[in-house]
Amino acid sequence: MTACRPSSRRTSNGSALASDLTLPGEYGALLSDLKGRIRSTQTRAALAVNQELALLYWHIGQRILAQQAQKGWVAKVIDQLARDLKAEFPDLKGFSPRNLKYMQQFAATWPDLQIGQQAVAQQTARCCLSRGR
Repeated sequence: MTACRPSSRRTSNGSALASDLTLPGEYGALLSDLKGRIRSTQTRAALAVNQELALLYWHIGQRILAQQAQKGWVAKVIDQLARDLKAEFPDLKGFSPRNLKYMQQFAATWPDLQIGQQAVAQQTARCCLSRGR
């Protein structure tokens, strides 16, 4: 077993890392693997969030389109909807009247988003299968 001595570094609270500790030679490979897995998981999580937000925006747009077709909603209803969503979710951005209209256009441009939902499901299945779950 080859010894590995880490460089002298400090943690976020200022305490020294175990620089006097002699580590096994495999430590560097383990650390590298773990850092890679953490970064990969962070990337997959960000992609999953983006996919879910896109589906949410499409769904909101579809609901607005359906209400306009069935009930004859006008632009003032979208303005009120934007105000009510902002009141309910004050820390969230993206629900302005303009953005709700963009969501409506998004849903009108792609009325059948089944392909996107299938891709999300396939990606999830691939992820779980590759890990042996």
